[in-house]
Amino acid sequence: MSEETKNNATAGTEEQQDQQGQEQEQQEQEAERLEMTKEEYEKHLQAETDKRVNQALKTAKSKWEKEFQQKVEKERQDAERLAQLSAEEREKELLSRQQEQLTEKEKALKKRELKLTAIDILDEENLPVTFADQLLGEDADETYERITQFKKAWHEAIEKEVNERLKGTTPREGEKKQDRQPSMNEIIRQMAGK
Repeated sequence: MSEETKNNATAGTEEQQDQQGQEQEQQEQEAERLEMTKEEYEKHLQAETDKRVNQALKTAKSKWEKEFQQKVEKERQDAERLAQLSAEEREKELLSRQQEQLTEKEKALKKRELKLTAIDILDEENLPVTFADQLLGEDADETYERITQFKKAWHEAIEKEVNERLKGTTPREGEKKQDRQPSMNEIIRQMAGK
């Protein structure tokens, strides 16, 4: 048993020495890192930045390629499906697609017009125009109603904040002279009187 104890003790000291050696190596590496010149640091920083940008570009490129392939596949399937339809069915399908596209364009145009109207109203009412997108409704009446509600809430919030900032205690008459700073004239008179 005494040999086992010695072996265990020897193994324990070897492990401690290994840990100490590893710690010392880490400290030396950290010291080397700290001794970089500004130019070396900038080069290292630029290399790391380039590496991350390239990685982000690769990820974005693979995403774009995947989306493009999906779009191409969808269009190919649509073309195959249209090819199998009769001439009359194909014409109906194309007409319905054009109608959908026209409807989408009309919606986008209507939304732009509503936004411009909302911006004009907000500007006239001296309200921030950055809220125009949030205040858009389905039509002009709903948009105007939202703006009216916003105006009321906006002014209430401003009034509340102003009142909060103006709130305070009125100084008592005896405190006025003690709390205020002497004017320049008072300082000069005091100095001249001495």
